[in-house]
Amino acid sequence: MGKIKNRLITFIVWFIFLGSFGFAGGGLFLLFAVVPFEEMLVQRGYTQTQIDDVLKYVVFGWIAFGFIVSFLFYLFVWKRKKKWALGITAVTVLAAVSVLLMFIRTDSALIAMSRGDFQQTGERFTFGPYPEEELLIQLKEEGYVGVITLLSPTLPFENQLLQQEIERGEKVGMPIHSFPMLPWVGDNTESINGIKSLVSSEEGKFYIHCYLGKHRVDMVKQVIMSVTDAELEQRTTIFPSDFQRGPVYLFNDAKVIVGPYPTREEWGILIRNRVKEIVSFIDPDSSRGKELKEIAESSDLVLTTVSDQSLEQVASYVQELDEKVYVTDFRTDSTLLDLETILRRSHEPINRSLFSSEEAKFIGSWGVISSSLFDQDTLREAGIKTVITVTSQAISSLEALKEEGVQVLSFSNETLDTSASQYEFLQSIGEELGPVYLYVEGNEELVTSLHRMMQGLYYGIDEEEGQFPSTVSVVEYDLLTGAPLDEKQWEDFVLFNGVKEVIFLYAPSIHSEDLVAQQEELASRYQVSFTMIPMFEDYREQLYEKLQGLKGTKYIIAPEEVKEELMDVLTDY
Repeated sequence: MGKIKNRLITFIVWFIFLGSFGFAGGGLFLLFAVVPFEEMLVQRGYTQTQIDDVLKYVVFGWIAFGFIVSFLFYLFVWKRKKKWALGITAVTVLAAVSVLLMFIRTDSALIAMSRGDFQQTGERFTFGPYPEEELLIQLKEEGYVGVITLLSPTLPFENQLLQQEIERGEKVGMPIHSFPMLPWVGDNTESINGIKSLVSSEEGKFYIHCYLGKHRVDMVKQVIMSVTDAELEQRTTIFPSDFQRGPVYLFNDAKVIVGPYPTREEWGILIRNRVKEIVSFIDPDSSRGKELKEIAESSDLVLTTVSDQSLEQVASYVQELDEKVYVTDFRTDSTLLDLETILRRSHEPINRSLFSSEEAKFIGSWGVISSSLFDQDTLREAGIKTVITVTSQAISSLEALKEEGVQVLSFSNETLDTSASQYEFLQSIGEELGPVYLYVEGNEELVTSLHRMMQGLYYGIDEEEGQFPSTVSVVEYDLLTGAPLDEKQWEDFVLFNGVKEVIFLYAPSIHSEDLVAQQEELASRYQVSFTMIPMFEDYREQLYEKLQGLKGTKYIIAPEEVKEELMDVLTDY
């Protein structure tokens, strides 16, 4: 009888230790390991299915770890020093209670740091974290007809919060529709089908939430958008010019967007900007191609694969579409650069493979700059239609290309000895010119300078090669902001980096009219495009309108007092 009693006590202590250690440690593991790890996977572009598959094993791994620790606890603590074991068990129980109270108190600091933001799709659906009674009252006043809760009664703290939410809903007259879902593990099909049926059959506004307002609501968000006409809330924003895997190019008033394969966060940017079709160069049978198909289906996007079409056919197709389209390959490499040239300049790209990177520097797929003199056959095969020479005298072998219809322009290298003269020279090379070969005789330093300026004028600045005053902040590779500039800074920053457009956000209470006049005069002297936008109530809309689709590097002059607000405006994707 005594042995049975001892075994029972042993089992009870072991079970209490396992449960309390698993719950307390699991809760903290969720907040400080699982959630940050999931966000890292999101940033790296993993799909929700891939994230679920990974985190499922992370969760099971924690469960296995809990059993291992409890087994070691039994072998090395309970069997040797029972008083210590009881003390440790008491500590884990207290820890479990503390974690339970922390999760139940949804306004605690740790939970608040991990919560997701509120997000609206159209007029009917708002997504977010667990609602307190004040929010339920506000939702009722704003005409919401119900709350869809994804809390699972399987989890002790969520069960208590769910019962509390139902009681509060009855108190304020707000229907609570429970569709339990478990994050990363378990089959949520029944709940997802129930949500589809509810939102399809009932009109009115709903608030949808899980605990933190992150993982489960993201799953449901895609489901709701696929069965209703809901779209993510639209705001006037500036489309980013750079994704994680490379630059992004906009054409046709931002209806045609060309860029690399998006991360999950970047997919959200595309959807919020009402992209309706994806045109892909990615092999549909590859793992990335299958992933893309899954994303397109879940986001209700048309997917068109164009691996067999010429770039000219692709360009023609996307320009004729009525809806916004995103054209993608895995990275912004030769294929997308060639397409960018066709869309930007309406001519075929050059054959970059004929020039080594040691001998030549490229501007997109339409320009090559070099201090090496290439022969006629190479230029002809590369598709060069415009030759620009910066030499001490004309070169007869290049002049002969005129007979083949190639435009040959000659300039003296003696006139390009300052940033101002180089900038003025490059401004004279218009977009209407065909594929360009710019030959600079025996001056590698001038090649580097002209290439840097051309990159700035047509694309953006390489931060490693660029030169910036301490007052300048880089927003994107083609968008910078900072203080007004003196004459030397105009030469050493604006001209040196090939800034194409200077936009002055004029605050009458801060900037004098003399300062505005000075900046305008310097822009005129150096032939830099200049725009002044008074910082009145509608300045954001004017700024958005000016920036959207404007190619090349932009510098925004703004008061230091509004720098933080301006950065929010410029990065509000």
